[in-house]
Amino acid sequence: ARKKFQMILDRYPKTEVAQEALLWLGDYFLKDSDYEHAVDHYQQLIAQFPSSKKVPIARYELGQAFAAQGQYDEAIKQFKLITDTTDRELSAKAKLAIADIFSKGSDSQTAIQEYLRIADSSPEFRRDAYVKIAGIYEKDKDYPKMLEVYQKALVSEIGLSQLTNAQLQFQIGDTYELLNNTDKAMEEYLKTSYLYPNETSWVIKAYLRVARIFENNDQWEKAKTIYDKVIEYKTNEAKYAQERIDWINKNVLNVQTF
Repeated sequence: ARKKFQMILDRYPKTEVAQEALLWLGDYFLKDSDYEHAVDHYQQLIAQFPSSKKVPIARYELGQAFAAQGQYDEAIKQFKLITDTTDRELSAKAKLAIADIFSKGSDSQTAIQEYLRIADSSPEFRRDAYVKIAGIYEKDKDYPKMLEVYQKALVSEIGLSQLTNAQLQFQIGDTYELLNNTDKAMEEYLKTSYLYPNETSWVIKAYLRVARIFENNDQWEKAKTIYDKVIEYKTNEAKYAQERIDWINKNVLNVQTF
């Protein structure tokens, strides 16, 4: 495919299909971590087709390539050039990318303000912005604020976010654990199972956390009950749950199995 697209560029350099070829090749090299060639192809598209509708996409991917190399000033420059596009989704993603770069440094407050601006101006990505803020608070070990932001994310509209309610519910439980409030953590984890029963992977993760808390508190029968719930799903985690039940029976409860 790479050879075919390169052939298109050589034979039809000024055509619309050449734009597709440049974008495809840029994406190919970006995924392959060959940032130098990725940058070259995105820049060619922007230079040769400045009025193309594909320029904003090329700028976004170009910014990603620069950021991957640690060239954050160049990356931000490209992302900022996307903010006036009519593609609201791409514009919001560019703003998030800028805030992500700020969050990599020591200026946490600047990053938080950027994320908050995104939450206000691009509600379709509000959840993502809140979760990014939560990540900053976690890094700073400010768990009360981290919890507050996750709670805001959960009650916000899903919009274009890929973050599900079940995932956020789990994160709230996890944050209560960080706050050493295990009772509240278990309460929040268990909400995942009855509020979002179809989100199997998150339900199982939540059950396993609850079972671990019960074990840590020497509440072995309750732990076994939760592990039994995991086994009912017949997923890969069922084997682990059965192993924990067997261990508890043998080493704690002295239950004879035949």
